[in-house]
Amino acid sequence: MQEKENPVIPADKEYTMSAEKANLYAIFFFIPVAIFMIIPYLLVHKFDKSLITGFKGINILWFVIAMLVGIVVHEGIHGLFLGYFAPSRYKSISFGVHWKMLTPYCHCNEAMQARHYRIGLMMPLVLLGLLPFVVAMFIGHTGLFLFSIIFTLAAGGDMLIYWLMRKIESTTIVKDHPHKIGFYIAE
Repeated sequence: MQEKENPVIPADKEYTMSAEKANLYAIFFFIPVAIFMIIPYLLVHKFDKSLITGFKGINILWFVIAMLVGIVVHEGIHGLFLGYFAPSRYKSISFGVHWKMLTPYCHCNEAMQARHYRIGLMMPLVLLGLLPFVVAMFIGHTGLFLFSIIFTLAAGGDMLIYWLMRKIESTTIVKDHPHKIGFYIAE
């Protein structure tokens, strides 16, 4: 459920983009993912019959269930960390789906320091993308590798917001935008 009031936001203090634009930009994250995840995995585990067998061995039903649970967990991780840093804690967190783009979201309706917002923003990438990737690299598990790639790419919008924050000081007070992907500087 989104915030009911529509705050007046100074245009020069807003750092946002539409869901459509964010999804389009997120496609471009495939190139760095390929360079930093797929290529090293293939160099270590070789693209041979064992990798193909690993893909064939993935149970589709369990994989779909893992993806659906992963989507819920991704938003839950945002809520867990953003709620921890929000002044009213978890009371300020809401979840929903932008049905037009089939994009689930977590929204925090309270302002916080940029450093805390960044943590809440990036933890799904770390916990669902990068950590499973490291484990998959060590054990050579194709399903976990695929899961890590998908959830790294799923964090593309989060990485875009992080990019928008690159010039924002860590102590600056920011607030999650209630209707767009991004944030604004809180007065």
